[in-house]
Amino acid sequence: VRCERAKSDPLTGAFQPVRCKNCSGLLGKRFSSHPNPEYQVVVNNYSLDRSRIKSYELGSGDQEAMMEANNTQAASNTDNNAEMGSVLQAVQSVQDDVAKVKAMTLLFDERLRAIENLVVPQSGAEEASTG
Repeated sequence: VRCERAKSDPLTGAFQPVRCKNCSGLLGKRFSSHPNPEYQVVVNNYSLDRSRIKSYELGSGDQEAMMEANNTQAASNTDNNAEMGSVLQAVQSVQDDVAKVKAMTLLFDERLRAIENLVVPQSGAEEASTG
């Protein structure tokens, strides 16, 4: 397998064609970007056309290119994990704020009920004395 120089297409994004070393037949693509967010799973991965592959041997590829691809994928995963951690922290912060607002609302409700209990019996007593 050999990867050629990157190409770009507005519909499929940036990719490297993947060809057979022996016959130079197109086997698939390795995407470096994709314009559609639903297809981000293919970025930094190989998309191979199985109908074009007659046989293959694992571990026979260029180790340096494989390590570079793995390092790129690991860096991408690290970025995704950092972004997910940031999102989780933001969600936790919002949940904490909601819990504080709930606690304050319950406290205000208790105080208002206590005030109402003090005011309501007095106004009822005044009506009885004036009536």
